Amino acid sequence: MSPIASPCIEPCVWMAAGLVSYKLCDRDFDCTGCPLDVALRGGGSAPVTDGLRPEPRRRGEGFPDDRRYADNHVWVATGGRPGEPGVRIGLDSFAAALLPYPAGASRVGCPRAIKRGDVICDIELREGTFSVRAPVGGELECENPALVDRPGLIVESPYAQGWLVDLMPTGDHTAFDALVDAAEARARASRDLGRFRRRVARHLLKDVASVGPSMADGGEALTSLSEILGDAMYLQILREVLR
Repeated sequence: MSPIASPCIEPCVWMAAGLVSYKLCDRDFDCTGCPLDVALRGGGSAPVTDGLRPEPRRRGEGFPDDRRYADNHVWVATGGRPGEPGVRIGLDSFAAALLPYPAGASRVGCPRAIKRGDVICDIELREGTFSVRAPVGGELECENPALVDRPGLIVESPYAQGWLVDLMPTGDHTAFDALVDAAEARARASRDLGRFRRRVARHLLKDVASVGPSMADGGEALTSLSEILGDAMYLQILREVLR
């Protein structure tokens, strides 16, 4: 396996990370339900959708123009709940593509005054807890109740069913000036993908047998990126790249 795959127009996120050297994709790079994507995320099966087809999670795509984006890969959309003022917050498609399938999502409690940088959701992963911080301040109005039973919506449907919280902005609104449009969000995701690739490549095994990396005792082959890097290292990389 080459240390890092050559870039192409629409690479599989795992090929871009260097975990697989080349992959022909028959899904038009739509990761939804892809067995390879499920395996490398450490999941046992494709996510349950209750008959609803989740949004495609294509690397570098999926940045709607109807919202703004923060540097920690969180989006902010005005009009959180239909017919009511306020903003809705969730993870962008780049963060959703890199996160493993969540085991849970801890709620912060309602109502509550939220400052910029406060944790609005703790995403529970096998590797540990990944905290999502508010890009703007406000009064917490509502948390997504669907995440209690289906935390996987955070990565399956980041812009629709997997939103995190609704806020009513209060006080200083200068934090909104730091948010960027979809074009800049795509450019930022491209730069951060490069950072992710370099960090992963630095820790990938150098000599990989044809059966793939395995445990130190020569046992069962490893198929999850977090297993290859180690859970702690993978979570550390996620926190650095998604900061």
